[in-house]
Amino acid sequence: MFAFCSFGGKVDESVNNGRGPYVFRVTGQVCHNIGSLVPPDRQTPKFAQLYMYDGYEANEHRINYAGRKEGVDRLIVTALDSMLARNNALVGIFRQIRQRFADMEVLPVRLKLFERRTTDGRFNNTQSEDDYEIENIHAVNEFEFAGLAVDNDFANKRDMVIHSKALGLQHISELHPCYMSLQYPLLFPFGEDGYRTGIKHRDVRSSDNRRNNTVSMREYYAFRTHFRVAEGHALILGGRLYLQFLVDAWCSVERSRLLWVQRNQSLIRSDLYNNVVDSFMRGDTIAADVGKRVVLPSSFTGGYRYMQQNFSGFTGHLQRIWSS
Repeated sequence: MFAFCSFGGKVDESVNNGRGPYVFRVTGQVCHNIGSLVPPDRQTPKFAQLYMYDGYEANEHRINYAGRKEGVDRLIVTALDSMLARNNALVGIFRQIRQRFADMEVLPVRLKLFERRTTDGRFNNTQSEDDYEIENIHAVNEFEFAGLAVDNDFANKRDMVIHSKALGLQHISELHPCYMSLQYPLLFPFGEDGYRTGIKHRDVRSSDNRRNNTVSMREYYAFRTHFRVAEGHALILGGRLYLQFLVDAWCSVERSRLLWVQRNQSLIRSDLYNNVVDSFMRGDTIAADVGKRVVLPSSFTGGYRYMQQNFSGFTGHLQRIWSS
């Protein structure tokens, strides 16, 4: 209801027909998409576009979008909207645009949310004036297409550019610091940054012979989901939304691992398993069927070579039991 971006993937509710605990299951590609600042003509505003409206009008759209049959409490929605308006840095950025161009019928502006950060994420993880930029643009660019194609080079396009009007959706990189706070503002009420590249490990000395001195995505989410007495528990006590966050985080880690495998095929000697070699052995002559595939190492959980290696180890273990 308060998310800035949409959640890609189809949620499967068929597993929740019984009386057991709630299960969050999603199928398809999990991704976060964000649209324009202003909805297209004759369309209802939603997601980030609602923060460009007055609080009362935005809450009416939220309640109507959720559906009256859901039993949404108007007082709770109003209280949450007021809380985010007071504390959330991302809400403040969108409200700043609305106030600056309140007298204009068309917003000649685009918002840039930078991926880079100038502060240490371990001590300061909220947006500053150096982390975003509000640009005035000429009206001729108002309908500039803001969508980013999902291609192999997508991980290098991490800055978000949100136009006032656009013809498509922008795919948000999971490496952007605002990736989670845009999707889960109630779990991150201050709009604080999430995972970013380059976060240093604690107490790392230059004399240490560690291969990697920065925090990986898996280590970061493992840290965030750990219960600590001296820290807030809004994330862990998020209920069903917390389950969605866990699935979302796991998909982000899995995509990050797959991207590393794709870019480091030479390190895992994948040239021995290319389709070109296989097609030569089979005698294929159709060029359209010949290409290069990405080979998963045996250390990748769930991959073919991983399953084959563990199955071989399992059968060998059974043979030793039977022969004894």
